[in-house]
Amino acid sequence: MNNEIEEKPFNYTSDIILIEAIIEKNYINYFHYINIEECFYYVIKKYSINFFNGKLNIPNYIKSEKSEIVIINYNIIPFIIMQSQINSVYIQLLYRDFPHLRDGILVSVLPNILDISKNKFGKHVIGAILRCKEKDKVDKIFLKLTGNIKELAMDYNGAFVIQELIKNIDENQLKKISKELVCCEDFKKFIKDKNVTRVIQELIKRQDKNANDEICKIIWPDFIPLCTNPFTSFIIEKLILNCNESNYNKMKEKCLDNLLTLIENSYGAYIICSFIKNNIDELFESIKNDVFKISQTQFGVLVIREIINNGNEIQINQIRDKIVNTENCLISLSKHEYGNFVIQNLLQFLDENTKMSLKKGLESVKEHNKYANFVWYKIR
Repeated sequence: MNNEIEEKPFNYTSDIILIEAIIEKNYINYFHYINIEECFYYVIKKYSINFFNGKLNIPNYIKSEKSEIVIINYNIIPFIIMQSQINSVYIQLLYRDFPHLRDGILVSVLPNILDISKNKFGKHVIGAILRCKEKDKVDKIFLKLTGNIKELAMDYNGAFVIQELIKNIDENQLKKISKELVCCEDFKKFIKDKNVTRVIQELIKRQDKNANDEICKIIWPDFIPLCTNPFTSFIIEKLILNCNESNYNKMKEKCLDNLLTLIENSYGAYIICSFIKNNIDELFESIKNDVFKISQTQFGVLVIREIINNGNEIQINQIRDKIVNTENCLISLSKHEYGNFVIQNLLQFLDENTKMSLKKGLESVKEHNKYANFVWYKIR
């Protein structure tokens, strides 16, 4: 074995060294005179610890009884995990696969947990510790982060840590985090931050439906503007899926009353589509007289398409008849940059005579109108 080792030269690269040392037990005597970092790197190279299908795998031999991995110096872990991705990934693997190292790793990161949580590499180590779901360790992280939840939620990397924390804490701890986030000053401005949005969505998903009542009360005065905001619209969508019946009905009625305003906006249309499957009859009644107008708006076509795909036969026939029986409507929408999508979805519900008539009407314009050409080509 020693001969095999001597035949392979070291290829030491300092920027991928993880820790001052991880040593393979069988080689301690052989490497006693060599830089401990080089020793570590050689063991990693020899046993091909590397990325495979998006994962880092530690070979079975390394984890067998023949050898063990030990950390010589826990003190440098907080620094090395913030230096590079590979450092971070290996510490995550050590934490996951070697339970006897967990206490030492946790103790080493706790004093610097705020800085580590805000680091693009360090955050994943904290996430890995939380995902192991060891209550005593989750509790220690929770205590360290309490009081800094809002600060971390506004940080790109810190928001990731708070999301992982929300997933793994108990109900009492969840209530404390909710109070720190939701009861903060100017919550409606706070949630317009793109990082905070991710955290609040996770909170809404984790909380009981009735627990989200406080969020519903705070946002209600600005509900429609928040529906059209690129960040808060996703919070509204999560509330729709996880609120009590009373709040659900209030939001639904508000959306119906402001339907045309919402579907002029991509995020507002997204909210309407969230309601469609469970409230298609009410939504159809609200738009049936404006089908032609809505079909010419960039995001309104999404709503019409959802109704065509999920509506009953009567509703689909009414949309079809409204378009077919209105003079020039079928041709006009076929040539329109947005309306053509509605016609393409509607083709399967047109009779053969109507389709052939439409195809003939598009013959003269399809060469210089690409939207008409899309429809023409789709008619069988």
